[in-house]
Amino acid sequence: MAAPGSEPAGAPAIDPEDPEAVAALRRALERRIVAGSGDRLAALEILIVGRRVHIRAQASRFWQRRALRRDLEAMPMPPGFQSTVEVR
Repeated sequence: MAAPGSEPAGAPAIDPEDPEAVAALRRALERRIVAGSGDRLAALEILIVGRRVHIRAQASRFWQRRALRRDLEAMPMPPGFQSTVEVR
């Protein structure tokens, strides 16, 4: 039985100290965000520091900001990572 707060049995462990793992996580998140947001996304920046992921995005049109933010906040993160979203 796993300890409370530990990763699920099937989840791959991502070491936030490994630059290659962080780069792979960044690329995977970028692919998912671009594929999921379609033409609403004008610019994207992903910052990963430790176990925190900050997603900074810019909507194509100002009226698309709320929907883009909602979609990005609903996106599942890898186990153990927390995300914050900023949409301009």
